[in-house]
Amino acid sequence: MNGGPLTPDRRTLLSIFAIAFGLRVLYAAVIGSDPDVIANPLSYQHQVASMIAAGSPWLGAPVTPNAPGYILVLALVYSIAGSHLWLGLLLNAFLGATTTVFLYRIGERRLAPGVGLLAAVWLGITVHQIHFASVLGRYVLVVFLWVWIFHIITQHFSRMRAAVWLGILVAVLLHVEPMFMLLVPVFALGFLAFATRHRLLNVQFTLLFVSTVLMVSLPWAIRNALVYREPIPIALEAIQYTGPFTGVFVQKNPEMLQELQGPHPRPTPWHNTVELWRVVRLTDSPGDAARGVAPQSAWSLRHNLISLVNYGLLLPFLVTGVVIGWRRRNRAALALTMGVAGYWLLRAVYGANESARLPVEPLIILLAFYGAASILARRRRNRTAGVDST
Repeated sequence: MNGGPLTPDRRTLLSIFAIAFGLRVLYAAVIGSDPDVIANPLSYQHQVASMIAAGSPWLGAPVTPNAPGYILVLALVYSIAGSHLWLGLLLNAFLGATTTVFLYRIGERRLAPGVGLLAAVWLGITVHQIHFASVLGRYVLVVFLWVWIFHIITQHFSRMRAAVWLGILVAVLLHVEPMFMLLVPVFALGFLAFATRHRLLNVQFTLLFVSTVLMVSLPWAIRNALVYREPIPIALEAIQYTGPFTGVFVQKNPEMLQELQGPHPRPTPWHNTVELWRVVRLTDSPGDAARGVAPQSAWSLRHNLISLVNYGLLLPFLVTGVVIGWRRRNRAALALTMGVAGYWLLRAVYGANESARLPVEPLIILLAFYGAASILARRRRNRTAGVDST
């Protein structure tokens, strides 16, 4: 806190962080340790990270074609204090709690008073987010980076260094979850149209953003060219999203797809068990014995009740927030709306599962509370106007 006084704003931030962090640690200790809830917390990422932390060569060796971002962060933590499960869980708890701080800043500074506090608390206590913090996967880091990116996008760009920061964050996100490479053109077009109020500066901002993404990704492209004979600037896992270009890489390196973690078939788009916006599950889930996922009945409380709270209750307020943001031309609300729509369409095309909804939840929560706050503010104004007229 820069050594300054503990102001009310800082006390709020500290309280939000403490609640979110404490709940994630408590869940991991009490519930996450139950094998019926999390069959195997020691994930594939944990195994690779432990191997790297132990000194195994990885930079010049084909360790894994999966995205290296979370693995390397986990390996760094393990190299400092040892490959212990709880170090990874504490890292996830820290990332999840820090995400709530970003959410608070976006809501309070760029939407409406009280929105940030409610949204941050809601995200901090959301069971869906807490549950996946107890799994050593990349989900929590993806949400953290995604919300950080929108923390920057939702403000007016007064300096070109914002393009550099966004380029670095987006490049890092691509190395954690390559799927987001499909949204890079969307970001570029958005910056080209709305980054500033001047077209020439928009072009400069966009070029700086794209150049930064490419420059940050260049070292990994060189590494892939040397190790896999494929100069792909991000993880080879990205070939799952390259459509007709996938065949080119598979022909050169046919064993590549077999090495990718989770070679199970891609979920069918729009199916009720994998659709991004799901309120209830209508059919039984067979589970996945190979991955330690137990079967679930269609009307299990874990899926339906949590989904109903996270999505069903917030849906009308989300729609209200989108409409009000459009009418007021609120930059932050419009950016969040585009983020929700872009991510939803992306996952609708490529299929989604329970963990895939994690990154879009914070944006949904912000827009929903923005809509609720706008309704309450309008009612207060109408009530005040009625009193004044009498």
